[in-house]
Formats: sequence, structure tokens, C-alpha cells
Amino acid sequence: MDSLLNAQRTEQLRTLLGGNSFIEGTSQEIIDSAINNQKILASLRYKDNRSRYSFRQYKNSIELNDQTKQIDDYGSECKCTIDNDTLKIQMGIFVFGGFEFTIKVFKNIFTSHYLIDQYNLKIFKLNDRDSLSSAIQILMAHQDLNLSKSLKLRMGEQIYGYLTFQTINYLRANDYEDGLAGDQYNSANMDRMYVKGNLQFKCKINKAILHD
Repeated sequence: MDSLLNAQRTEQLRTLLGGNSFIEGTSQEIIDSAINNQKILASLRYKDNRSRYSFRQYKNSIELNDQTKQIDDYGSECKCTIDNDTLKIQMGIFVFGGFEFTIKVFKNIFTSHYLIDQYNLKIFKLNDRDSLSSAIQILMAHQDLNLSKSLKLRMGEQIYGYLTFQTINYLRANDYEDGLAGDQYNSANMDRMYVKGNLQFKCKINKAILHD
């Protein structure tokens, strides 16, 4: 994984440094920012910045046991950045939709949430009064975070963590079927869903990548 990612990001950096990736008239500030961001990405190593998941979906309080409804032992990259005194940890899998976990740590306080994206299929609500959406950010009903040591919040610091969680209930259209994309879904009939499980991660604190 490290070899593949390093080769890809190094080539992207080479292209940016060549100057041919920017539209004519792009400001030097934006060019410098894009190059700096790519240098940060090229410096990351998967062996030091990775996560692994185990969680299940529940519909109307019943666990969905079908293989497509559960995630066991999946891995992805993890990134840790600092914004003022807040540590932000993010990890997820996106390929035409997907999911992401975000954990924020400030002193002895932490929050976490789960984002799910169904790639243009408007099937989700957080509340009955909401309109259907293809992506929603879901807070946790229960969460417990264990970190390997007290944080110094220094660049390059290696962090190890383990999060157990259960999201709050969210709503999904009950006429949705996995693998079958519909043009429109019934917003009146909804199933109550939640996700429960755990994840473990390791990452090195790096500078935040800015997006223009």
C-alpha cells in the first residue's frame, strides 16, 4: 500500500511542480497551496496512518446479518491534524459513496460522528420533518475513546486509539434496496436505522491540508 500510494502521490507532485496542472491565470498563492498540500500527502505513510473497522447496521432494532450490511476487518487510511488546540482524526472509505468517521479531541473532551453517503440516492433523513438526502452526518448515542497515551499535540507525534460507538437513530426510506438505484424514494415510509461497532486507528499528527 505504501509503495502504491507513494508512487501515485509523488507523480502528482511532479505534475504540479511542472506547472501544467493549473488553469492559466491561477494565482501563485493557490498554486503554492496546492503544491504544499501535495507535499504533505506525499510524506504520509500508510503503515503509520491507518485504521480498521468492525460494525453492524440495525434496522428497526434488528441486526442486519446479510454480508452487505456489515463491515468486518476493513482497513483504510487515517489522518490526524491540529486546528488550534483541537486534534481532528478522520478515516473512512469512499468509492462512489461511502462512510467517514471523525473524532475531535480538545483537552479531556472528545466528540465523534459518522457520515454516510449513498452517492446521489436520496434515501436518508435525520428527523421526520427533514427532506430526503443522499448524505447525512450522524452523532453518537454512545461513545468511548481510548488513546494510548496523553497527547502532547506535537507534529509527528504517533497516536494509537480505539473507539467503540453506537450512533443515534437515523431514517432510511423503506423502499430502498441495496444494489437497486431508484429515481425517487418514498419520504413518508421510513425505517429507523443505527450503526454499532468499533474501530481502531494509528496516525501521526500532520499539518492540516487546506482546500481553496
